[in-house]
Amino acid sequence: MKEAQRVHAYFRGAGEVGKRCRIIASIAEVAAAVVVIRGFLTGSLQTWLPLVSFGLLVISAIFRIAADRYKDYSDGCRRTSLRSFALGRDIEIRESSNIRSEAPPLALRYAASLPASSLVEYYEPSSPPGEARLREIYAYSAFYTSQLAKTCRNAYFTGSILILAGALVVLYLLATSERVESRELVLDALFSVVLSVIGLRTMEQALKFANMAKNTRRIADSLIAHPPPAGDALSDLTFEYDAAVSSATPIPTTLYRLRREELDEAWRHRRGALFSQTP
Repeated sequence: MKEAQRVHAYFRGAGEVGKRCRIIASIAEVAAAVVVIRGFLTGSLQTWLPLVSFGLLVISAIFRIAADRYKDYSDGCRRTSLRSFALGRDIEIRESSNIRSEAPPLALRYAASLPASSLVEYYEPSSPPGEARLREIYAYSAFYTSQLAKTCRNAYFTGSILILAGALVVLYLLATSERVESRELVLDALFSVVLSVIGLRTMEQALKFANMAKNTRRIADSLIAHPPPAGDALSDLTFEYDAAVSSATPIPTTLYRLRREELDEAWRHRRGALFSQTP
């Protein structure tokens, strides 16, 4: 499974590159807002500051496009390597070569720094190659994704509430203030708008993670149901999972590192349902 292992490394490494591009894009957006706010705050909003802010927004857009591209590439590598490993058929060199030619820079370096780098360590299958292993791996992936997405949902929801509460406080102070300085009023209004936008975007991400957690948990439960899904039913469930992951925001790697041991233990207990004869 040499080629499958290499494609698996591209899946994980490209995902990391995409996440870093997304972080850079977010930093650029915040910096663009800070540039404008600082100009109002200091009273020296010079003509070149809007150009700097625009340039930072362009940089943000470029890195977000790159992040989306690398995520799509990573998802394709995941599907290819997973099915190859599950069915016991290595990837053809021609296909592996095409995948390698499109890999983002530093993908393999980032992959090497992640825990559970091999296919066996990552999926920990107990079934022999074939449909049973395919079902087990997708059940494992769906369970893991649902739990991590639920944690992200809670974190983003809490963050959005705090940010929106801060925006409301600023708006209340602005409405009740007796100050007449136009610059301070503009600054407060702009600051509250920025907070509101950030808070609403955070809330949007929380809702997306909530939907992801719900869908992947349903898939995870269906994959360990009795009688076990097979044939077209199994294909439909794997397609649903792939679609859910492809359309979702990537889960932070730090969260995976923090909860890996806990979820591994929970999965080993849950995996017994795959081999149990009782519902």
